[in-house]
Amino acid sequence: MAARKPITGILIALCLLLGLASPIPCLAGMVTFSFDDGLTSIYEEAFPILKKYNQRATVGIVLDRVESGNDDYMDVKQLLVLQQNGWEIASHGLTHKRPIDIPLTFSEEVVTGWEVEDKFPCRCVYETKYQYDLVAGLLENDRSLKKFDTLVEVAGNPGSYYFDNVAGALHVHTHQPVTEKDVVIRSISYQRELRDSQRGLEKLGFHVQTYVTPYNYWTEESQALSRYYYTQAANGGESPNHEDSYDPHWLKRYLIHSLGSADEVIKLLQKKLTASDSWVIFCFHGIEDDRGWEPWSGEKLERLAQWLQEEGIKVVTIAEGAAIFRAKQ
Repeated sequence: MAARKPITGILIALCLLLGLASPIPCLAGMVTFSFDDGLTSIYEEAFPILKKYNQRATVGIVLDRVESGNDDYMDVKQLLVLQQNGWEIASHGLTHKRPIDIPLTFSEEVVTGWEVEDKFPCRCVYETKYQYDLVAGLLENDRSLKKFDTLVEVAGNPGSYYFDNVAGALHVHTHQPVTEKDVVIRSISYQRELRDSQRGLEKLGFHVQTYVTPYNYWTEESQALSRYYYTQAANGGESPNHEDSYDPHWLKRYLIHSLGSADEVIKLLQKKLTASDSWVIFCFHGIEDDRGWEPWSGEKLERLAQWLQEEGIKVVTIAEGAAIFRAKQ
């Protein structure tokens, strides 16, 4: 089947005049593939499919997973190949936390109220009540503390911590012996997640302009913080973006679920891409692999990619789409 030519501005105008019942395809605007979490299947499955159709995507990377050595996630070498092929590497956080689960700003990071754990003769372990649901990481004078799963392990390892989330108690064994009043521990904040994930990825050789929110969770406060570090940020929202109403730091995405078919996604695009300023961003996770959250099949991805090419619909990264919108303002 011969590929269809891109729709011209004249056809778009005619289509809008005739309405959606017109046999002329009423399609315009642009589409973005974004893949969260940096799963290896993106490199192994999604990359070859999209490359076949000369299409690129944005991949959201969690910094500590890249550095973990876990082969469920892409490594630096694979990510550099994607970047060299026009893919965008975006930050997906330092440790993949929501802003409501950890301290929000640098000023809220200091943990106070430390007391000596009397059960250990060394008097080297300290405890305090912790007011947040999760710990993204602890720092002692900018040195990381290693996480353990039991209090006994912490007692035997200087420079470590244990969080008892049931009791809401935090336990630390400092790097060096200190008195109670000299214990200075910081709990990694969401602001640090934003800043340090970008810095870490750039040190690895990536140009990072975009933040992709973990769990598609966003607040006005975290949005405001993102403006200090990123040109744009993408969330959930289940709606298209338009030039006259979009916020570059609150870009909307459609979440693609495992059970959704390619035809359902195409029908959505046929409905939403009816104006030249329509921009639909899709949020995927794994492809052809049960690791990660709600993977999609390679067959579905190829069906969608082929349809986009046949319809002449522009496929852009998040950074490219945002730049196109900015240039029109």
